[in-house]
Amino acid sequence: VTNTGDADSKIWSRHWTFYAACAAPCFLGLLVASIMASVLSLERPERMTVAVECCYQNIGIGTSLALTMFEGNDLNRAMGIPFFYGVCEAVMVGSYCVGCWKAGWSKAPSDAPLWKVLFTTYEVTSVYGEHLEGIEMTYDESSEKQKTEAPYLEMGDAKKT
Repeated sequence: VTNTGDADSKIWSRHWTFYAACAAPCFLGLLVASIMASVLSLERPERMTVAVECCYQNIGIGTSLALTMFEGNDLNRAMGIPFFYGVCEAVMVGSYCVGCWKAGWSKAPSDAPLWKVLFTTYEVTSVYGEHLEGIEMTYDESSEKQKTEAPYLEMGDAKKT
C-alpha cells in the first residue's frame, strides 16, 4: 500500500471487483452469523458477539503472508488485500456494533452516552446489578495443594501409579 509501483498496485486505482471481493467476506460474515445466531435462538447480545467473532479476522496474518510470498509490484498488489479488508472491518464491524447497541441488542443501555458505553464493563454490571469499582480475587492454597497432590482423582478410571 505504497505510492510506488505501477498504477494497478495503488489501492485507489483497483477494479471494482477488488473492492467487492475484499468487502464481501466481512459483510456476509456479519449477515450470515447474525441470521444463524437468531435461528439458534441466542440472546441478542450473544448474536452480536457471534457475528463479530465470525467476521473479525487478524489482518496481521494476511500482511505477514503477503510480505513473505511476494516482492516488488506483486507485493504492493498483495498488501492491498489485508489493508482494504482491515478498513472494511473497521467500518462494518464498528457500524454493526453501534447499530446493535442503539437497537438494544447489547448489554449496554441504548440511551447511555457513547464514552460511558466504551469504558464500562456491562457484562459484570448485568450479572451483579451494579457498577463495581474492582473485583476481589482470593487464592486458597489448600484447594491448589489437593489438585496437585491428587490429579489421578480427576482422571476417571486412571489408577495412581
